[in-house]
Amino acid sequence: MFNKGLVYSISTVFFIVLSQLFFIRYASYGIEKFDYGKFVLLQTFIAGLASLFLQSPGHAFERFYNEAKNKLEFINEFRTLILMVNIPVFFIFFLYGYIFDQIASGSAFLLFLWFFFMSNYTVNQRLYLISLKRKEYFYLQMLEAISKFILPILFYIYFNTLESLLFGIALGYFISFLIVIVLMSEYKFRFNYNNKNLKKYFFYSSPIILVGIFTWATSFSDRYFIEYFLTTED
Repeated sequence: MFNKGLVYSISTVFFIVLSQLFFIRYASYGIEKFDYGKFVLLQTFIAGLASLFLQSPGHAFERFYNEAKNKLEFINEFRTLILMVNIPVFFIFFLYGYIFDQIASGSAFLLFLWFFFMSNYTVNQRLYLISLKRKEYFYLQMLEAISKFILPILFYIYFNTLESLLFGIALGYFISFLIVIVLMSEYKFRFNYNNKNLKKYFFYSSPIILVGIFTWATSFSDRYFIEYFLTTED
């Protein structure tokens, strides 16, 4: 029997892998070593912040979604949480640029936009994964792959700067976020802060934060040592 769900799942993986291979292939020969070295470090920093601020809400969302009696209120609790999370992240990016990496303020702002739209896109996208809506999830994963791997390359080809890579990703996630909001038009956003529920979610997912941080440190921290002892071009 023809299994459409399996086809969509395989297609999702195939498109993401193909897009990533395209990015790696172009980055290996078409992006200046200095720009790509800086980009990898900034990408690593984004991954660290995602481990710290997004893994906990993501796992809690998956754990408690089916138990929620009012799905709209539940979804808006996490939408509100993600908006609140982005407040400290906004200052972290500018402190990072000022203290550690001396990146331009414009680049720091693009990094924040990348994280902001990515985080808001992800929490809405997750609903389709939990609901097993594989067709819609496939399209949303395609949008994310285009945002992460295709658009930054297209903008770099035209502008040839580090900022163009960041702008391509930020713009891609912005467009993806707008599309997922349109798709979820029946889930109208309302600010919904429930301190009791947030404590429950945090208590459940707090060990995951530690695991995510240690995993990130083990997997990616070597890139900062490389920059410190060598250069971003190496």
